[in-house]
Amino acid sequence: MNRSLLFVLTSLMLLTLAGCEEDELAKAVREAAEQSAEQQRKLVQLQSEVAKSASELVEADSKARTELAALQRDLQQNQAEVGRQRDQLEDDRRDIAAQRHRDPLIAAAITNIGLILACLLPLVLCVVILRSLRNPATEEEALTEFLVQEIAAEQPLLLSAEPRAPALEHTADCEEATAAMEQA
Repeated sequence: MNRSLLFVLTSLMLLTLAGCEEDELAKAVREAAEQSAEQQRKLVQLQSEVAKSASELVEADSKARTELAALQRDLQQNQAEVGRQRDQLEDDRRDIAAQRHRDPLIAAAITNIGLILACLLPLVLCVVILRSLRNPATEEEALTEFLVQEIAAEQPLLLSAEPRAPALEHTADCEEATAAMEQA
């Protein structure tokens, strides 16, 4: 703006010194004034474009800062999630380590209990057999056992008092055993 004014004044002085006519001087002044006005319009237009570009730049900077803040929040959330997953992984690792320590102990205990039960089974079987021998299961079994002993005895208590040969003889010959049974 100052340059154009300086140019106009300089032009006027030169024209005045050169001794130009007033019409030429007025024409030169008008041309200089028109050029100055044109330059001022262009300057105003450039200033409005600079202002518009500056506001767009401020707007773009604001938008970039907002996006940066959002990205930082996302990054913090992702870091928090990674931290949580790392803690979970560490807890799982501890659980697995404890399980690896505990499992062999449980397996050994189960094996030992199985061996103890296998060793006790014959003893339990013997106890059951001994109890069944001591206590006849029913009265019929006791009566049957008594009658078998009475029949097989050489001197029966309940049967006739006359002496007779035992009902069962231990002979090697089957015919003698059959004869003895017929006599009885």
